[in-house]
Amino acid sequence: MRNFTLKGKEGMLANLLGGATVVRAVLVDTNLYTFSPALQYLGEIPLGARVDISNPLTGLAFTDGKITSDSGLFPAATGAESEAIALFVDSGDPNTSLIWYWDDEDDELPYLPNGGDLVLNWAASVNGIATL
Repeated sequence: MRNFTLKGKEGMLANLLGGATVVRAVLVDTNLYTFSPALQYLGEIPLGARVDISNPLTGLAFTDGKITSDSGLFPAATGAESEAIALFVDSGDPNTSLIWYWDDEDDELPYLPNGGDLVLNWAASVNGIATL
């Protein structure tokens, strides 16, 4: 068998984010942006395809290869229907804000912002945000 250990996965995730203090989620309209595995920075997603950006995630943790956080919040979310969500380290500049997670298969997708608060309830999920 060949595989990463759980603690190895945990360490890789922690090192990838390099002690990032601000991680956010962005809702993406995939009618205006087509995912590429080469995606690296938020600025590579056209502004019009970035439907809304969340408050900073709190409680972000990497335990045994599982990524968890408290629920993500998009206050008073507005914009087009969103078929994907991406997580990124917010450097303050979209051109250097590293996207490290993409999801276009979540059971809650697509999201349709309606002006109310949109809550991504990862905390209640057995799988958290994702598992490596």
